[in-house]
Amino acid sequence: MGGIIIFIILKLLFGFDFQFWKTNHISKRKKANLIYEDEDIHQVDLETLLQQAIAAQEFRLAIRYYYLLSLKGLSTKKFIDYHKDKTNSAYLFEIENTELRNTFSYISYVYTYVWYGEFPINEQHFKAAQLKYQSFLKSIL
Repeated sequence: MGGIIIFIILKLLFGFDFQFWKTNHISKRKKANLIYEDEDIHQVDLETLLQQAIAAQEFRLAIRYYYLLSLKGLSTKKFIDYHKDKTNSAYLFEIENTELRNTFSYISYVYTYVWYGEFPINEQHFKAAQLKYQSFLKSIL
């Protein structure tokens, strides 16, 4: 019993995944998708990652990369001051252009719903979202 308690304490202290006993490969896939979460979006080739995600039909991941590209574009054009710890709402309030803010609000909603809500997205829904992201990116670049 004492060994189990020590094991649990060590797991908590060192931040290990408590789902280690599951044979489900979804958590491994999520970790692979989040590999770039702490990196600066200005240093990562998001275009290539996006194309790879689309080619592999990983549409949730593609939506994530589209959103990160949107943040990168907004930051590059000085519409927002990018910081990885900011919320989507914080970015929204930084955008002064009303039309741009409304469009960003919509693509943020799509991203939050698909990525954080873990909403499964099929190719048809992805194509519709892709058009919105591409239109938004064209409007800021």
